[in-house]
Amino acid sequence: MQGLQNYRGAFTLVELVVVVLIIGILAASAVGHVADLASDTDRVAIEHSLDAIYRAIEINSPSSFPASVDPAWFRSRRLPDHPHNSLGIASIQIDATVGKRHPYYKVLNGSVSGCYWYNPTNGIVRARVGQIGTYAQTLALYNLINDSNSGLLGNYVHGAGGS
Repeated sequence: MQGLQNYRGAFTLVELVVVVLIIGILAASAVGHVADLASDTDRVAIEHSLDAIYRAIEINSPSSFPASVDPAWFRSRRLPDHPHNSLGIASIQIDATVGKRHPYYKVLNGSVSGCYWYNPTNGIVRARVGQIGTYAQTLALYNLINDSNSGLLGNYVHGAGGS
C-alpha cells in the first residue's frame, strides 16, 4: 500500500524516449513516401507533356512532321512546362539530324538548349530529365519517361545533384 501512495502518474524518462523514437521512425517513413510521391508526380507530368506535344504535332500536321513545334497549338499558347526546369531553359530544342533518335545531352542542366528535344526528320520528341541519384538511376528515369532504351546520358555530372 505504501508504494501506491508515492505513485504520481507521470511518465518516466525511458517511456518518453521510447515514444519520441517511435514518432521519429514513423515521421521518417512518411517523409520517404512523400518524396517518392513527388518524384512520381514529376515523372507523370513529363510523360503527359510528351503526350501533349505528340498529339499537337499529329493534329496540326497530320501528313508530315513540322519543322518546329508551334506554341500556338497548345491551350496556354506555350509549350508544356517541364517540372525539372528551374534554370529557365527554353522549352524545346530542334535537331534535324537525319536518323537521330535521342539528344546527345539527356540531363536537364545549363549545357542544354531545351527541356524537350524534337527531330523533325522523324517526328521524335524526347524529354530531358533532372539528375537524380546515380548515373544508372538518371538513365533509367530518362528511358522510362521516353519509353526508350538509350545507353548513355551524355552530360551527366557525378555529384552535381539536382532534381
